[in-house]
Amino acid sequence: MFTFPAKARTAMDGTLSLAIPTGLPDADVLVILEPTSRAQTVDREWPAGFFEKYFGALRDEGLQRQSQGDAEEREPFN
Repeated sequence: MFTFPAKARTAMDGTLSLAIPTGLPDADVLVILEPTSRAQTVDREWPAGFFEKYFGALRDEGLQRQSQGDAEEREPFN
């Protein structure tokens, strides 16, 4: 057994991707995760009153969709 200290950051969805060359082809290994003191949970809930505050916020901004032009004609799939 050997210890390979490596620090990495998880993605926003909580996944961690590591590529560690072990020199052990086709071997079973055990990975132990130990969060550092910087680790923190992310609150993924909408703040109270968020939708009431922002619903319709762009209604009076005069946003208009510009012309998208004509679609390009393509050959049909066979």
